[in-house]
Amino acid sequence: PEQKVDLTFTENQVLFNTDNTLVISRLIGGEFPKYKMVVPGECISKIRINTSELQDATKRAALLTNEGAPIVKMQITDDTLIVTSHTEAGHVHEELKTSRDGEQLQFAFNARYLNDILKVIGSEESYIEFTGPLSPGIIKPVSDVEYISLLLPVRLRGD
Repeated sequence: PEQKVDLTFTENQVLFNTDNTLVISRLIGGEFPKYKMVVPGECISKIRINTSELQDATKRAALLTNEGAPIVKMQITDDTLIVTSHTEAGHVHEELKTSRDGEQLQFAFNARYLNDILKVIGSEESYIEFTGPLSPGIIKPVSDVEYISLLLPVRLRGD
């Protein structure tokens, strides 16, 4: 049922009042961060990949990583994304079909963070864009270009 809601604003609070409910919330002070400053510019490489296949491959590769640092390596070739993990516990090497525009790249991500993005992306396919191997990767659903996630790659020894 519809109800009338009275709104009251003070300098640092907002009050929502109905017949039987009162909600008070503190307003955040300060200036909103200039997030567009951290979004990379023109990409040098962009892939389109099946979201669930990438998530499954990343989960499998993460099983053999160190618990404190679940790092998986990825390499973009002509039409393939290669997901690898090499530890004392074993080796994983999976190849996923993809379409690529731009350069071939090699990079590494924290598997836990990548999976956190992939499980909520809500699209059958995703784009991953790079401005360089050590710049943030932009991950976004193919179906909604307004939603983006940034994921910093992991610097590997020898990079």
